[in-house]
Amino acid sequence: MKNTDIIAVLNKAMTYLRDMQLRRKDLGIEEKSDATLLTIADKESQRMIHEQIKRQFPDVAFWGEEEGIKGFIGQGRYGAIVDPLDGTNAFVVGLATSTIIIGIYDRNEQRSIACAIGEPITGRIWFADNNCPTTLYCDGEQSFCKTWNGYINNATVFVDVAHGFKSHGRQVLTAKGNVSLHNELCILGAKMLIPGSNGLMQAIVANGCERVYGSITTAIGFPGDVCGELLVRRANGHTIGVVVREDGSLERKDSSDPVALDALICAGSKEGAEKLFSAFERAQKLNMA
Repeated sequence: MKNTDIIAVLNKAMTYLRDMQLRRKDLGIEEKSDATLLTIADKESQRMIHEQIKRQFPDVAFWGEEEGIKGFIGQGRYGAIVDPLDGTNAFVVGLATSTIIIGIYDRNEQRSIACAIGEPITGRIWFADNNCPTTLYCDGEQSFCKTWNGYINNATVFVDVAHGFKSHGRQVLTAKGNVSLHNELCILGAKMLIPGSNGLMQAIVANGCERVYGSITTAIGFPGDVCGELLVRRANGHTIGVVVREDGSLERKDSSDPVALDALICAGSKEGAEKLFSAFERAQKLNMA
């Protein structure tokens, strides 16, 4: 799949979601087992994307977040990991921060090889693959992205935390751990922001806006939540993948494999990523005490 192919698939679903949100149609809200929300918009967006990929690229396997799909459908080497509406809670309450995430995954090498994140309300799309640097498509124009590399004091760190959240059956952060993480970031002088979409967090870090220091994702309910790490790396940023061991301690993991991660650190520089990882590690130790 070429970048133009992925973007075309993304654009169609983005148009649908934008119409659903602006017209405030009945969303048919349900609550999933992990307490996150599911709407008609999630289901229809996934159906549209799945049908397009199946029709145009029959050899590409598919893994969507909704409709109870657990793993890839199809046997192809390459698979599409799709979050059809990342940030459903934000979408339901009328915020404009939701995204659609499409990651292309090499199942043999177990790593992401391409990622596109689209923001339905604005029409912005970020794309990167292993041969192309992160590019922002907006209003018919293209621009390359480069992460911001500045000091953490008074800079923004995006967080996505859910107390009591478990990944692969292991406890990531409790309510106490969340408080500890916020305290650690406050001590560093950071300003915290919760956009409500993991995809948007990673895309904006890659985008390189001034004073966007990085992001910490600790509530990974689906591999698509962290496919955007490729955008950060291809924009000269740095990422650290994290696995939570059985005893609650943290282990670094190759961040290019979204299927394996329990948490993800993104920043504009290696030093920044290390600083955020240390803050997360201290919070996790307090969390398990």
